[in-house]
Formats: sequence, structure tokens, C-alpha cells
Amino acid sequence: MLGTVRYVRRGSIPIVAFVTQLKAWCAELPIPSRVRQGRILCGLLMLATALLAFRSIDDLDYGIHIGTGRWILKNGKVPTTDPFTWSIPEHLYVAYHWGFQVVAAFLYEKCGHLGPVLLRFGVILITALALVKSLVIRNVDLVIAGLCGLLALVAGELRFAVRPEIFTYLFLALTLMIVDRWRVGNERALLWLPCIFMGWVNTHIYILGLVLLAAQLLEQVFLKRIDRKFLVIVALSCVALFINPYGVDAVMEPIRLFTRMNKDNLFAQHITELASPLAIEGNSRRGIITTQFFAWAILLVLAVPASVALYRAKRVADLIVLALFAGLSLIAVRNITLFVVVAVPIVTHGLSLFAATHSIRWEDTRRVVFHVVVAASVMLSFRVWTGAWYAMQRRPVHMTATIERSSLALDAAEFIERVDLKGKGFNNFNVGGSLILGAPSHPIYIDGRNEVTGEDFFRSYLEILQPARFDTFLQSFNIEYVVLSHSNMMHLVRHLLAGDKWSVVYYDSVAVVFVRKDGPNGYLPLAALPAPIRGEEERWAYLKEIEIKPSYVDSFSRWLLGGEELPLEKEQIGVFLLTAGRWAEAERPLLEGAMEAPNFWETENNLGSLYMRLKEWEITCLVYRAVLMLNPSDVLARERLAMSWYRFKKEAMEKQT
Repeated sequence: MLGTVRYVRRGSIPIVAFVTQLKAWCAELPIPSRVRQGRILCGLLMLATALLAFRSIDDLDYGIHIGTGRWILKNGKVPTTDPFTWSIPEHLYVAYHWGFQVVAAFLYEKCGHLGPVLLRFGVILITALALVKSLVIRNVDLVIAGLCGLLALVAGELRFAVRPEIFTYLFLALTLMIVDRWRVGNERALLWLPCIFMGWVNTHIYILGLVLLAAQLLEQVFLKRIDRKFLVIVALSCVALFINPYGVDAVMEPIRLFTRMNKDNLFAQHITELASPLAIEGNSRRGIITTQFFAWAILLVLAVPASVALYRAKRVADLIVLALFAGLSLIAVRNITLFVVVAVPIVTHGLSLFAATHSIRWEDTRRVVFHVVVAASVMLSFRVWTGAWYAMQRRPVHMTATIERSSLALDAAEFIERVDLKGKGFNNFNVGGSLILGAPSHPIYIDGRNEVTGEDFFRSYLEILQPARFDTFLQSFNIEYVVLSHSNMMHLVRHLLAGDKWSVVYYDSVAVVFVRKDGPNGYLPLAALPAPIRGEEERWAYLKEIEIKPSYVDSFSRWLLGGEELPLEKEQIGVFLLTAGRWAEAERPLLEGAMEAPNFWETENNLGSLYMRLKEWEITCLVYRAVLMLNPSDVLARERLAMSWYRFKKEAMEKQT
């Protein structure tokens, strides 16, 4: 139980001894023929890819794409100005994603959330098959292919979102495959390129495809072997880009948006996916996952010997592509998956050439790599299947075709649509997409379409978020209701709660809805709060049910089998009430969350923060002891435990005297 936990010393395993023992174990294991090795590795990685591709939706932009596609289907044309906001309806909207958005919206209307999930599932699997075909054409070492494929899958799966970028992954893989077929003598394969680029310009950013073709042209110039047929196909592919409903605007828009990845750009400074992975501190709770970044870093390291071998083989185009995409992955987090798509065939090819020049040493290692990749692939698939992969990374994702309501403000949006709030509403950046999807009849203030927003408007939005400016803005524009995601807008939430002009009519684990008391929505009842804990007896009844299991066996079981995940709905409601100053009402949801998932230290940490405010020093000590059992490196918890223990002893002594 919570009050009976004790510290466990964590030991370390000598790496050299472990590697030596691993080689000895692998030497005793049987190994199949080379053909069967390839089949086994391909089958396992395709299985892992399929499991990772079929999962729930937690992307903030999901509502934007479904909403835009729904608008296009309804109106029979693409938008030219923004149809969703009341703040910037005159801003130009070049929906260069329109093809993806229409398909996703059509599937959504027919199948619900299952439709877009299946779209992502199919596109990612076809992408993986195209990469496998490239590996076969390049005649690479299949064990090296398995290693690079596994690293690429782990590094890239963070961007397996229902977003138009999945079509860029697909078209990148198809372009690589077609170019590889052309290089081995199949010139007719090039005829598919104009079709690919026509599809590309209507679904996502086509420029990366031109990078692949330009690299091939540069290699031809370098080697003084110009292929005129290839030049004609490249020209036709460029012409195909203009087959879109926006014409020149759709061709130029992606070029303009590339500046958004500059570190000095306003969007890059405030949106995580546009920032460099080297500039982001690890935070698994917020999606910056250590395991994925580690796999990406290994691929970057492996690209070095691969590049040496490719240079010796005069694979100039591969070197150019690898360098450019590696550079892109260093610029922005969202580009990591783009890098791994091209890295699978190119790095594998280079490493295969490198291994061929060190054949004796490689043969000794090959058996170990095969068994390690097989074991890791099986483990990855099993952990994804059980849910442990997502749970241990604190990601609100599950192997279901649903939307994650604990991550997106869809419930709040549906509330607004259901009660039909009147007047203008203000919303922060993170909830805009959900409002477009769940409250389509209510124009929004802002959402994640940076290409529509523009830097000037985004800068003014950031200024409005300062409490000193917020009241003036609300009054100037006659705002009648406000929707805020409380995970990053608590300063505004507390500001509105401190005044007497606004009341809370709805809140959940993601968002809170305020209405003006003297406005047309002031008749709505206040949102009900959780009942406070009734005395010490009920409190300790909860605490006694929180069973901590910090042993190595229990930790490994959770790591492998899952069975326990962060109770986001209850915990986030508890944290919202805690930071809003409603301490008594925050206690019950936090305790219930800790009962559901006692072995995640985050929940106990929030409980400790609550009991510190309530000056319940004995319980604070017990809670922070539990935190340190599960997360011994938590310096803040250790400091608070020491302080709480001092206060507890001091109070006990004062009572005795």
C-alpha cells in the first residue's frame, strides 16, 4: 500500500560483459538460410508496422482536415479564403492538402473515425512495401535491412498521424522505388513519375520529390552521363504539378512554407514539431519520446559509414539525398520520419557495401544482429499489441479506431454545438481543430493552419494571451464565450476565475468553457464540481487502496504487458481543479486516478502537490515516498519529501508540548 513502500537500489549491468554474453548466446542459436532470414525479418517488421499504423487519433489537426474536406464535399469546390474563422475570413486559404482532406472526410462520413484510421493504415503499409521493393532492387544485405528498418520504424512512428504528410511518405517511397527500377534498366517505370507528382501536389508538399529527381540529375552531371529520357520525364513531372485546382498558387505555397522551419521563425519558436530535436529537452509526457529520438540518432550515426561506402561506389545521388534529409531532420522534429523513409534503402545500401569490404568481421557479427533484430521486432509488436508501448511512454494512444477524447477538445466542442452558444467565441490555438470538427456552426478565432493564420495574426494572438491584454480584447470584440485548453492556458483560466464577469459552464479533462454572465449565454447553469472528500476516514480509505508495486518484476511486467495506463481523464481534471485553486474538489479525481494507475509517478506527484497545499504533512510524506520509489531521480519530490517530513515532525512535537 501507499504507506508501506520502501526504497530499492537500482544496480547497473556492465555493458562489455553483456555484449560478450550476448554473442555467446547467439552463437548457440540456430540461424536459417539467407532467404528465410529475409522473409522472417520482413514479416516481423511488416507486422510491427501494421500494428503501429492501426491506432486511435490524437492529432490536434485532425478536425481541421476533416472539416476542410467536409466543406469541399458540401460546396463542390476548394476554398480560396478561410471559411472557419470569424477573425481572419479574408485571409487566403490555399488548401494544397485538399485531395487528402476530401478522401479523409468522405471516409469519415461513411465510416466514422474508422475511415480515416484505415486510410492511414493502408497508406503506411503501402509505403513500407515500396521500401521493401527498393531494398530487393538494390540487392542489399537483408540483416542490415532488418536493422535499419527496425530503427526507422521506431524513429518514425511518432508521425503516424492522420495527416496529409502520410502521402509524402508514400510518394517518397514510390519515387525511390521507381528511380531504383530505372537505374537497373527498367526505363518504362519512369512513366509513373508524372502521375505521382500530380497526386503529390494535390495532397501534400511535393518539393521533396523534386529533391530526389534533382539529385539524380546532379549525379548524371557529375558522372557526365546525361539521360535525355530522364530529363523529359522530369520536365513532364514538373508540368504535372500544375494540374490542381489552385494552379500556380498550389505550386508556390509549399515553397513559401519552408521558411517556417527556420529557428528564427515565430511559428518554429512556439510549435514543437517545427523546432529542432536538438533544441528540445526530453519529456515523454508531452510526446518528445526518448526511445524514438535514440533510434533516429543511431540511424544518423550509421549513415556515416554508409556514406563512405556510397562515395566509393559513386552513388552521388544517394549521398545528396541522405545529406539533405538528414539535415532536414536536424532542423525540425516533424522531418524525422521523412529522413527515415529515405534512410531505409540508402543507409542499408551503403552499410551493405561497407560490410562487403569487411566481410570477415561482419560475418561474426551478422548472427548476433539477426537474432537481436528478431527479438526486438517481436518485443515491439507484442508491446504495441498489449498497449505497453504507448502506456509506458505516457501517450494517450490505443489500438482502436477511435478518437482520443482525453487529448482533444471534442467533448467541449460538442457541448458548444449542443447548447448552441450565441455570439463570438474566443479559443486558443490547441482547440481550434476540435471546434471545427465538433462545432461546425460556430466560427472560431484561431486554429493550427499556419498557412492561413500568417505571422502577423499569430503574433497578435500571442500578445492577446497576456492577461493584461486579454480583458481589453474580450471587451473590444464583444466576446461572449471562451474555450481554453487548460493544460497550457491556466494563466488565463485563473485570470477569468478571479473576476466576476465570467462563469464556467463546462469543463473536462482537456478544455474549459466560460460564458459572459451578463451575455446571451448567461442563463446556462454552472458546471458541477466533484464532491469533496468527506473527512479523514474516507480519505484514508482511498489511500489504503493505492497499491504501489515498484519491484523489478512488477516494473518489467508493466513494461512488457501493460495492463495499467495513465488515467488522463481523472488526473487532468484533478490537475485543472488543483491549479484553479479548487483544492477540495481536486482531491477526489486525483485519488481515483491514483487508484486506477498507482504505479505511474505523475499521479502521485500531483497528489503530493495537493496535500502540500492542504498542509497534510503525513500524507504528503507518504505520497512523495511513493513518487521516489517509482522515479528515484525526481529531485523536486526528494526536496518536498524532506520538507514535509520536517513539518510533520515539527507539528508532532508541538502537539506533545
